[in-house]
Amino acid sequence: MNSNLKVILVGNGKVGKTSLIHQLIEKSFKIDYLMNTSVDKFKKIIEIDNVKLNLEIWDTIGQEIFASINKIFMKNSNIAILVYDSTSKESFLKLDNWYKQITDINNKKNIIIGICGNKSDLFEKQVVSKIDGEKYAKEKNIPFFETSAKDYNSVYNVFYQLGKEYINKENELQKRILNNQISIDDSELIRNRENRKKSIFIVKEKNRNKNSFNQDYIDNNNNINKENNVKNSKENNNNNMNKEKKCC
Repeated sequence: MNSNLKVILVGNGKVGKTSLIHQLIEKSFKIDYLMNTSVDKFKKIIEIDNVKLNLEIWDTIGQEIFASINKIFMKNSNIAILVYDSTSKESFLKLDNWYKQITDINNKKNIIIGICGNKSDLFEKQVVSKIDGEKYAKEKNIPFFETSAKDYNSVYNVFYQLGKEYINKENELQKRILNNQISIDDSELIRNRENRKKSIFIVKEKNRNKNSFNQDYIDNNNNINKENNVKNSKENNNNNMNKEKKCC
C-alpha cells in the first residue's frame, strides 16, 4: 500500500481551507489569515489502524482567475476535500464546479472525495444547513463533514475518515488481486495509482533489456568468431595437408 498520499483542498476563496490545514498541523486558529494567491503544501502524518499515512496536503487558490494553476496541482491526487462556507450560499453553489474539476483531472474511481461544510460555529450566520450539505453529498455518493476551523477534533476527523476510506479501498483492491478478481476498473485504478512507479520500472526494464541485448549481441558475435576461427583453422590444416601430399 502506498502510504504517501496527496490530499488537495479546493473551494472558493475565504471558505477556510488554510485555517483547516493550520488547525490540523498546528492545533491553532488565527482570525487574520490572508487570502491565498499561491498554492501551498503542508505535511502531516496520521496513524489509522496501525498504518502511518504521510499526507502531503495542498492548499489551492479559491479565485477563479487562478483556475489553470489549480488544475496543475490537482493531478494525481489520492484524496480531495471540497470545502464550502456554511455562511456563504455562493460557495455552496460553486461545489459542482469544483467537483467537476477534480473528477475531470482525476479518474473518479481512483480518488477519495469528501465534502466539508466549514464555519459550523457561526450558526447564527448560517445560510447553508447541514441538511443541504448532506443532501448534496448523498447525490454525489461521497461523505459529508461539518467542521469549524476552531475545533481540532472536527478537522482531524475529516482527514482521519477519508484516510480510513482510502486504506479500506486499497485493502479491498489487494484482496481482489490475490483472488484473481481484477476488473477493468481495478486495472485502470492500478495503472493510474502506480503510474510513476511503472514509468520508472519501464525505464529500468528498457535499460536492463538494452544491456541484456547488447551483452547477448556481444556473446553471439564472440561465439560466431570462435566458430569461424575453428573453421578457418581446420581449413588451414586441410590446405597444408594437401600441399604436403602434392609436394610428395
